[in-house]
Parts: sequence; C-alpha cells; structure tokens
Amino acid sequence: MVRDVTVVEQMARSVAIVEQIAVDLAAVQQIGGHVAASKQMAQDLTVVEQMVGDVMVVDQVVGDVMVVDQVVGDVMVVDQVVGDVMVVDQVVGDVAVVEQMLEDVMVVDQVVGDVAVVEQMLGDVMVVDQVVGDVAVVEQMLGDVMVVDQVVGDVAVVEQMLGDVMVVDQVVGDVAVVEQMLEDVMVVDQVVGDVAVVEQMLGDVMVVDQEVLSLNTSCRDWMDIPQHGFLDLA
Repeated sequence: MVRDVTVVEQMARSVAIVEQIAVDLAAVQQIGGHVAASKQMAQDLTVVEQMVGDVMVVDQVVGDVMVVDQVVGDVMVVDQVVGDVMVVDQVVGDVAVVEQMLEDVMVVDQVVGDVAVVEQMLGDVMVVDQVVGDVAVVEQMLGDVMVVDQVVGDVAVVEQMLGDVMVVDQVVGDVAVVEQMLEDVMVVDQVVGDVAVVEQMLGDVMVVDQEVLSLNTSCRDWMDIPQHGFLDLA
C-alpha cells in the first residue's frame, strides 16, 4: 500500500459512480454504467486507492462489473459481482481463501503459508492440485470462463474472464502492470515478487502463458567426452 496516495482518481463523466464510504467500512458501494476500458494506476497499486486512516478501500467499476476491495489491517475482502457470479476473496495474513461461484461451479482455493490446496469442481470433473512452493497457479476453463489464481508469497491475484469481461483484482507487490481492455480482451498482467507473467487472450481461443522462475541450468555436452580412455597416471 502506498501511503502517498490519498486521492481517488475519478473516471470519465460518462461513467456514473456513486461512492459511499463509511469510516468504519460498513459498506462500500459503487454503481457504474458501461466503461469501454478502465486503467487505474497509482504507483505500486494499479487500482483506485482511498485512504481512510490505515484503511484502504478499492472500488473498481468496469462495465457491469462491481468490485469492492476492503483492506483493513491485514484483512482483505474482495467482492466481485459479474453477472450471476459472486467472488469472495479473503486474505488474512498468509491465508488466502477464494470462493468462486460460477453458476454450477464452486471453487475453493485455500493457501496457507507456502502450501496451496486447490479443489476444482467443474461439472463431473474433480481436480485437486496441491502445490508446495512459493507459487500456486490454478487454471480453470469453464466454457468461455478462465480463472487464473496466482499466489506468490503473500500476494493473491485473481483474474476472471467471464464472457467479454475481464476483472483483474488484487495487485500487491513491487511491480504491477495491469491493462484491461474490454470486449476483445487482451490482458498482460505482470505481477509480484519473484517472476510471474500471465498472458491471456480471449476470443474463441484462450491462451495462458505462465512463466515462473525460469531456471537457467547449464548442461555439459556429454558428446564431447574424450575417447582416449582413462588417463595414464604412471
């Protein structure tokens, strides 16, 4: 969080936004119209930041998408309503719990410390992905819906592609570049601590290119082994 950011960047007049913020964070609501594209960057955070004491409240309204991001101390609560989709992302300390309800789909992503346990229920398919490390990547392909959940250290990034709507929420790290372009969606999200690059291209084709900590290991060329046998040490 950047303490220097104390001003909320207002969107264009074509977007009707009503912001109601209580000091105790009882409710944060934003109602937006239709936004062709929304890019919000504030130094280390690519969101609109509202600083109320030690409290950060982020509201992003893109098209029919309402995102309410409440950060109180170490507790982060994200409510994303996209059509019939409700996403509740709670990050408490090092524990990230993501509940995603996409019609008949329920996804619970629990990340505790460096251990990530992902349970995906996609129709009749059950996928359990356990990743023990600093990087947890979850890819869900539900028809036209792709969800990429990357948890790197203490950072949780959730990207949801629902129809033609792309929502990138929670970018906490040193480097965060988020570009949101609606309708024909191209998103390049470079995020977080070590290395995490996600490129997603919508349309009829979904491509997820993930590069995590590319290890440059030098290999010896065994084809060049001398054919003279053992050395004569005599």
